[in-house]
Amino acid sequence: GAYTLMVDADDRLAPDALALLDAALSAEHDADAAVLRLVCFDDGGTETEVPVRTGRRSLSGREACLLSIDLSLHGLYALRTDLFRAHPYPEQPRRYADDTITPVHYALCRRVVLTRATYFYRRHAASCTAALFPEKLDFIAANALLRAHIEGMGFGSAARQRCEAYIWANYVSLYRRYLMTRHGLSPEVRRMCRSAFRTAHAAMRPLRLS
Repeated sequence: GAYTLMVDADDRLAPDALALLDAALSAEHDADAAVLRLVCFDDGGTETEVPVRTGRRSLSGREACLLSIDLSLHGLYALRTDLFRAHPYPEQPRRYADDTITPVHYALCRRVVLTRATYFYRRHAASCTAALFPEKLDFIAANALLRAHIEGMGFGSAARQRCEAYIWANYVSLYRRYLMTRHGLSPEVRRMCRSAFRTAHAAMRPLRLS
């Protein structure tokens, strides 16, 4: 088709989601991507909408990219298929691959429209992103790839600062989680974690942080 929408195996779409996406894309002649409304649900039936931190319904690709760096704009969207094929999800890291490629996809768009089409995202303890160490180290690798994308696309200082602040906050949070759980890890996994944290720390750009 003209557009591609990725849906995780344990998620679902509202019955009218594709129709609403089609209508939104047809109404905006230069729209290359349409963002869905994100609602998280758990196995107990609780639903929570994830807000998008912009009041606008139409953004330039660069505006959408800037917002997506720290997830102010999430990465659940239908994208023009030729852009998707030219810039597919990276093979590594497998977890969080969408976080690394979403800003690239948005940056390549002429126009990104926000829609009322609903994507239901399932949260549960057995999901791949809920895994702990060593699997959680993929998040560090994904953040490094995100930084490389932002630097490679030639964004200005505002985007680079936003990216570095997001990566630093993730690093601190992940390291704290490691400290809380390290006694239950094997010596080999602890060595892997310490090595990954040292590498990530050495790659930080502290002058970009406030």
